[in-house]
Amino acid sequence: PPFQFFADEELFSGMYIDFMGTDAAIFRSLTRRNAVRTDQHNSKWLSEPIFVDAHVIPDGTDPNDAKIYFFFKERLTDNSGSTKQIHSMIARICP
Repeated sequence: PPFQFFADEELFSGMYIDFMGTDAAIFRSLTRRNAVRTDQHNSKWLSEPIFVDAHVIPDGTDPNDAKIYFFFKERLTDNSGSTKQIHSMIARICP
C-alpha cells in the first residue's frame, strides 16, 4: 500500500508508481525545489517494499533540522540466492 504525507508544503510518498507494480519509489514532489526520487529499478535501494508508515522526527533542538523516516518491509534474497526473507527497514530522508 502507498504511504503519502505533507511536510513543509512538500509531498513525500512511498509507493509503486507504475501500473505493473514493479517501480517502487520514495519521492518528493509538489515542491518549489526539484522533484527527487530513489533510483529506478535499483534493488540496492528498494526491493519489493511494502510501505508501512512515515514520520517527521526532530533531529536535535532545531525544528528546521527534522528528518523524515519511512518504515517499510522488503523481501531480500539470502546469501544462497534462492530464499527470500522479509526484513523490516527504515529509510531516512533529509528534506
